[in-house]
Amino acid sequence: MKELKRTDRLTIISILVVAVLAIGYFTLRTPDVRFTRTVRESIPLITAGQDLISPEKVAKLAGIGDAAYYIIDLRSPIEFHKSHIPDAVNIPAQNILDPDNQSLLKKLAEQSKTVILYSQDQVQANSTWILLKQIGFDHINVMPGGFQYYSSMNTDLNNLNEVRGFTM
Repeated sequence: MKELKRTDRLTIISILVVAVLAIGYFTLRTPDVRFTRTVRESIPLITAGQDLISPEKVAKLAGIGDAAYYIIDLRSPIEFHKSHIPDAVNIPAQNILDPDNQSLLKKLAEQSKTVILYSQDQVQANSTWILLKQIGFDHINVMPGGFQYYSSMNTDLNNLNEVRGFTM
């Protein structure tokens, strides 16, 4: 009798294990985003610093609406509506990997447009930049200092541009 109870327990446990594995297998899905670069391949890109674009240059590009550049504000929609760089588009950092945004980035790459990322400070833009680089986007730049730095020097930029005869 004890032997029969032990067999019943083992059978029940085996059925539960198989059920959990089957549920796991059938609900498993492939990731939507695949990394095309390893960490070793990404480190030289990070340390090179070649994908930085100065706030002064961004101010000039935003003022003339240069079609070769696409400026993305990674802040929240509330912060974006309070103030943002002219011609910038708001895509919050947490939504950058949404399918629509990925297809937008692919379309911009096909058009050879350079994407400029900025956030309130440079940290959030850097992490988004690294993620996009590892996914395989090569046309991404970051504005150092973020919007905080840009807005603090905005008055100086306007005065400098007026002296040079450049109007924003």
